[in-house]
Amino acid sequence: MFKKAFGCAVLAAAAAAYVWFLSRPPEPFDPAELTPAEPLLDTYPGQVSLFCQPVRSSTALSLTFENHTDRIFYHGDPPDYERLDVELEGHWYTVPVKPYGTAGVGTETGPGETFTYEPLLEAGYGDLPDGRYRICFGIWDVTSRGDAPLGELDGIISVCFTVEQGKFAADPG
Repeated sequence: MFKKAFGCAVLAAAAAAYVWFLSRPPEPFDPAELTPAEPLLDTYPGQVSLFCQPVRSSTALSLTFENHTDRIFYHGDPPDYERLDVELEGHWYTVPVKPYGTAGVGTETGPGETFTYEPLLEAGYGDLPDGRYRICFGIWDVTSRGDAPLGELDGIISVCFTVEQGKFAADPG
């Protein structure tokens, strides 16, 4: 009888430890282990903007790129946004991306059009610790390029969001 009770107690303790390990929040980022973020290029001349809102019970983000110019912009689809940055101690740092695969297809957003997508944050970064983040979205103006190679980005715009206890929220700042 003692062996059964002891075995059940050990099993219950192991299960509780397993649940505790899986449910604890991710460790905060250490600025000493990250690379300072590259400065953002000036917002593309004209009216382009990026907005975010939480979706699926705040466990994911939806981003919308709006083009209010007379230009055509090329960007990734699924968007290979330029990068994800985290703000620590008043400075921006680039969050290292984990290897993962996407289709690598691009898309264009023409004058007056919008493009909405859900970035693959969990696939690329895992669970994010609480904090303030920004997604940097790279664009190329392809209006008169024809078949010319894309080369350097023509602009990078960004949108900020916060993570608190695993939930996403738009950041008005």
